[in-house]
Amino acid sequence: MKEWYRTPYKNDNDFNIKSKYNEYKQLVCNDSRVSGIAESTSFEYWILPDLTILEDGDSVLFPTLDGIAYWNVTNNGFILNIGLVQERHFGFYHCVVKVGNDGKKIIVKKALNYHGAYFGNLWSTYKKNTMIGGIAGGSMALILIVCSIIYTLKFEDKDNEIQPDNDTGSIKEETNNASYTNEGYEVTVM
Repeated sequence: MKEWYRTPYKNDNDFNIKSKYNEYKQLVCNDSRVSGIAESTSFEYWILPDLTILEDGDSVLFPTLDGIAYWNVTNNGFILNIGLVQERHFGFYHCVVKVGNDGKKIIVKKALNYHGAYFGNLWSTYKKNTMIGGIAGGSMALILIVCSIIYTLKFEDKDNEIQPDNDTGSIKEETNNASYTNEGYEVTVM
């Protein structure tokens, strides 16, 4: 494996910064390899997620609906300022530094929301509303179940029940027959 590809990070939290939209963030070009030999370290450039290269003092500006978003390199190159965070800012950043007298280059990997957008702790925001909605939904389901049971028990059709015939033991259907007379017309209803 090539040395530039190795990472000194045990997990995402060591290099990934989470940011909500429209916030201002800073990425600092440091890790255990660079900070131990800081006196002989010189900054070279930053590589942005879209592969743009920024040197010390460089800036990239772009308009958004919320204002002007940007990248800006300061503090002799070791700090990358990110203004008005947008999706275009998400991804991996690489800071290239020259270490020691032999000119060996080290790449420090940083990231901003590389897993996708970050909206903060949503559970604390929506906990109360979720609980109220769950209780209301559960209560409504319980009311509907109780109403359907009451309807079934109270309005069950008992006129057409099938009864066993006591003489033969076979099942016989009870029917109500009625005759109506109306000025010469006779109708039998079964």
